[in-house]
Amino acid sequence: MTVRNQLLDDQAVAESNGVYKFDPTTIKIGLAAGMVGLLLFGTVAIMAGQEKRFTPGPWMFGLLLPIGCILFLGHVTRLSGRTLYLDDVGIFVKDKRGFDLGRLQWSELGRVTERRKMAQLALWDRSGAQRVLVDQQFKNFNLIRARILAEYAGCFTPKPLSMEFRNSPLPSDAFFYSTGALFFGWMSWKSYQQDQTGASLVLFCFAVAILLLVLRFYPQLRGPSVLFEDRIVVRHLLSTEELYRKDIDSVQIEDITNPKSGTKFSMVVLRSASGKKLKITSLYGSIPEIYLTLLAWVAER
Repeated sequence: MTVRNQLLDDQAVAESNGVYKFDPTTIKIGLAAGMVGLLLFGTVAIMAGQEKRFTPGPWMFGLLLPIGCILFLGHVTRLSGRTLYLDDVGIFVKDKRGFDLGRLQWSELGRVTERRKMAQLALWDRSGAQRVLVDQQFKNFNLIRARILAEYAGCFTPKPLSMEFRNSPLPSDAFFYSTGALFFGWMSWKSYQQDQTGASLVLFCFAVAILLLVLRFYPQLRGPSVLFEDRIVVRHLLSTEELYRKDIDSVQIEDITNPKSGTKFSMVVLRSASGKKLKITSLYGSIPEIYLTLLAWVAER
């Protein structure tokens, strides 16, 4: 059985052809959140403007946040009008006025990457010049993703074994957490210099906690995670997991929703016949490429 057939059979490929709109529930939630934020922060801005004594901090805070909410509402409105088309020739996305936002034939597909932890897929042609973005808010996103990965499997070539899983050296999340750790560390030092021992200790604890979150983005600090001919070894920051190929029962992509933002991040899950699960997140590389690599690896048994 080919990798493509493991993803979608011929009937499922045909059934995936069609027109896809944005999920109206997601749009309503986004618009409601933007309106609530606009009312809340707009009230803060009005109250700050009525103060007799001008204080630039609260005033700027109250002004910038409503502007951010207005921009967010405009962004949600623009996204809500997008339409995605799938057929046997390719994929293309149009805005609410019917203008093309991206178009790509399957024969031109060269690479599939994920953005924002796979909340959005990016399809590239072989030259890297053309790109089509597919948001997770489209209806039946799982079916759309399966079709895209099925088409990608036709041109994807796994790396030779043994293969080490590697992520980018500085994920964006790690950068923001590192900035936060430096900020709280600096505040802790300044508080200590001013003999504010209690505040300094609390701020130092915040800095340490954030630093531990940063270290979580670099599981390779304990050693490499490697795919061998007969087994896979995945090293986390505090543990190591190993699973033999002969014991693997299935390879799947699972989505976990962030309750704060509503966006999803994806992981590849290997299951053994005994029920053991091994999870591989984007900390170890590109989820689409890891998924297709492991599917091909298991199929070679």
